[in-house]
Amino acid sequence: MPALKFFIWIFGEVPVPNLLTIGGLTVLLAALFGGLWALFGNVVIVVMLALVLGLIAVLQATVYYTHQQIQALQSLHSLFDIRAPLPAFRSWNITPDLATEVVGLIQERRPRLIVEVGGGLSSIVAGYAVKEYGGRIVAFDHLAEFADQTRATVERHGLSDVVTVRHAPLKPVEIGGKPWLWYDTTQFEDLHDIDLLFIDGPPNTTQLLARYPALPLLIDRLSPDAVIVLDDADRVMETRAVRRWLAEFPGLRADRLLTKRGCVILRQQADQAAGAVSEHTGAAMQG
Repeated sequence: MPALKFFIWIFGEVPVPNLLTIGGLTVLLAALFGGLWALFGNVVIVVMLALVLGLIAVLQATVYYTHQQIQALQSLHSLFDIRAPLPAFRSWNITPDLATEVVGLIQERRPRLIVEVGGGLSSIVAGYAVKEYGGRIVAFDHLAEFADQTRATVERHGLSDVVTVRHAPLKPVEIGGKPWLWYDTTQFEDLHDIDLLFIDGPPNTTQLLARYPALPLLIDRLSPDAVIVLDDADRVMETRAVRRWLAEFPGLRADRLLTKRGCVILRQQADQAAGAVSEHTGAAMQG
């Protein structure tokens, strides 16, 4: 599965090639390997078979992940009376399997205040859960265009009474004497006792370890038993951010969920040593 792991490492998701792409690549590879075979002989056949087996493995993994997401999406629709079309579960939006995990956390913990740094489709799904079980959501986006889109979608689904969307452009902020870019911190001044913090931004294109500032800047605004959810946790920068959080904040414990792009859930535990990781998470955090 090296090709699949490569795409997950770079993008945090499995590519879904269409038939036209596959057909074009097949013709191209056939012509390429035909020419190479004429030059180098049977060794090229061995290489070609290895590549074909790799492609089959990637396609099998794609089918597996697609089936998993369909099941999760059906579960969401069975839980709530969704009143308008949902945005697409693709690109940078939350995946259905993670959405069901977030809904499960809301069902279990009944958070009074949820803060999302990087809102969007997750705000809608969590909004339905909060509408059902109580609480409120404040979602942030650093781009006014996306904040407006999320706000309009919230209104279309009739969730404006429980979901607030704020535009917070990225601004310089200092953490530990070093400069960072993060959401305008003045937009968070009225938020205290955050019970669930969902971290899905800013994008990694803004800076290295783009999501790291969330905890140093918001840790004092969390409730004592708060839960922190990090999306895209299989990516390199997010993995490094989790390592830093565990090293810097005593009492944090991390659990990894097997979602499409990876997810880490962190909880504050005063009786845990600094940087403690659950047994099934530790191996994933190393390296």
